[in-house]
Amino acid sequence: MPALHDFYLKHKAEGFELLAINSGEGRSAVQQFIGQTGFTFPVLLDTNNDVLDGLGVSGLPTSIFVGRDSTVKTIHVGGLSAEMIEQQLTPLLSQ
Repeated sequence: MPALHDFYLKHKAEGFELLAINSGEGRSAVQQFIGQTGFTFPVLLDTNNDVLDGLGVSGLPTSIFVGRDSTVKTIHVGGLSAEMIEQQLTPLLSQ
């Protein structure tokens, strides 16, 4: 998440949006985590896993990259390095 947050800060002026979905935890736990980490992107709560189940997500972490046209471009299961994020997301910024 730190690498995603860094990319978000670097590119949000270009219209890049980052939304996190927290799975299975309550609001207070999420707020405490965000407060400790200093992340500034929105975190959505999916306490019953309804959203992730609906998306077919079974493994975490999972990153879903959506283009400006609102279509899913890539789904990546597992962690992401800063290099992988740059490689996957930079081309989407110009689309």
